Order: sequence, then structure tokens, then C-alpha cells
Amino acid sequence: METTTTYQAIFYMGAITQDPPVEIRDWVSHAVVVPAWLNAAPEHESVSRVSMLVGQLHHVQSEIDAYPDEEASLTSNDANSKPIPDPAQKVLGHQDEVVGMLCDYFLSHGVEHSWDGHLWNLPLVPVSIPGEFILKRQAYLKDGRLSEAKVEDSKCVTNPVGEGEVLVRIMSLALSGDLYRVRSCRNPGCTTWFYAVSSKKIYCGDLCRFAHDASSPERRKQKNEYKRKARLEDKERQSRLKLLEAAKMPNPSSPRTRQIG
Repeated sequence: METTTTYQAIFYMGAITQDPPVEIRDWVSHAVVVPAWLNAAPEHESVSRVSMLVGQLHHVQSEIDAYPDEEASLTSNDANSKPIPDPAQKVLGHQDEVVGMLCDYFLSHGVEHSWDGHLWNLPLVPVSIPGEFILKRQAYLKDGRLSEAKVEDSKCVTNPVGEGEVLVRIMSLALSGDLYRVRSCRNPGCTTWFYAVSSKKIYCGDLCRFAHDASSPERRKQKNEYKRKARLEDKERQSRLKLLEAAKMPNPSSPRTRQIG
């Protein structure tokens, strides 16, 4: 008989501390859940809001990365005595936009004892948003293995994920410095989100990488240069063959080839 277990992430100050079973730990991780939610319904208003927030957070981070360290320290230490440089004002303005986006979300608070010491925890539970998109994730667990296809005598594991939970997961990645790994495919014809384990990965998969590389100006330039070199090599090869053939042909003026009348 099939049994069903629902896993719902519980957050404490932005971090998941409800330790999931080892078998589903990767399946409910930020690296899997966030891209899956963003890709599930890209046209939904709920997903569009979160996508805009991720893009804005990326934009702020790129501006901060490009900002000189010495000017950043000057801004933070001497803001009262010296005017804030224009680049820093731009960054602060974008940060205010992020804060404005976050004002639409609410978290409910609770208090519970940790049971493993004289500590109290402050759980944060995302409040449901009217009309939000909820991704109903489902998998099947049997003998320590997780499969999205139904397996006989397996345990069904569900993981409903709403907009509020995805928001907390995204901010958790931002706090840990890993949000830059959540990115959309660089291929113009693709809008797939993915989690880049390697910071150099910019495509969701090999198909998009090959398709974009084949159409990129750099790739076209490489192809043209390759063809040009191939034509030159072919021309030189044909010239060498003609010289070899000419060297093998008998000379009519040679005594050996002169006919005796």
C-alpha cells in the first residue's frame, strides 16, 4: 500500500534547519527547488515577480563587484563628511528597489524550544499570497532511492512550494553568497533557469551551448578562419602534386626518349 509523506521546509532566520531525510536532501535543496519553481510556469504573474527580483539582486551584485574597494570603504566610513559618489548612489538606489519588492511579502513568526539545549528558535513561515503559483512536487521513495516515476510499493513524497517559500530560499542563497549560481540560460532562444555548480557555466545544457556557440560572431569568425586556412592548405597541396607529376614526366629532348629514324 502506497503511503504519502509531505515535506515542508521550515526556516529559522533564513536557513533551513528542519533536517530532511538523507534520501531527499538533494531533492529539496535550494539548488533544485528554486530553478524548478522558476521553470514550472514562466508566464505566471507569481513567477514573473520572483524572476524580476532575482534579476534585480544580480544587477546590484554586479554593480558592487565592479565598484572599487577603496571607494566602497570611503562611502561606508566617511558618508557623513564626504558626498557619496555617483556609482554608490546608483547601487543604493537599486538596493532600495529590492527592499520595495520585498515589502509585498510577509513571514509569520513563532517560538519553539530546540530540545537539544537551553535554546529557543524563531521559526519563519512564509505567509500564503493570494493567487500565488504553487509547484506541487512529487517523487517516490523506495529502498533509499528517489524516483519521479511511480514505483510499486514505494512511499510518495510531496513538496508543495509557493512563492513565499521560494523567496526565502532565494534570500538564503543571497545571504550565503550563492545566488549568482541561480541564472538563466545565456542562449537567446532559451529562458531556462538552472543552478550553476561551476561558476563558468552559462548554458542550461549542451544543446543550448552548441546552438549559441554555432551562431555567435566569435564562432562564425573561427569557422571562417578555419575554412580560409583549409583552402590555402588545399591549394598548396595541389601545387605540390602538380610539381611531383611534372618531375615524373619524361623529357622529350632526353637521349633516352629520342626516336631513332
